[in-house]
Amino acid sequence: MELVHAPITEAFTHQLVGARFDTVLLCDVGYYLQEADLFKLANGIRQCLKAPATVMLARWRHKF
Repeated sequence: MELVHAPITEAFTHQLVGARFDTVLLCDVGYYLQEADLFKLANGIRQCLKAPATVMLARWRHKF
């Protein structure tokens, strides 16, 4: 298991480039982001997933 702590708006665009994860958990962050940041986050996560993968969203209010 690898735990990564990074600013959410930068994590999947700068700090985690080239990383591969089979599980990503986002909890209590989605409703703080603007729509453009959500799209950036979703695209970054998609690029970091290795199949098969699970993305868990807790207390989420946006389409992802």
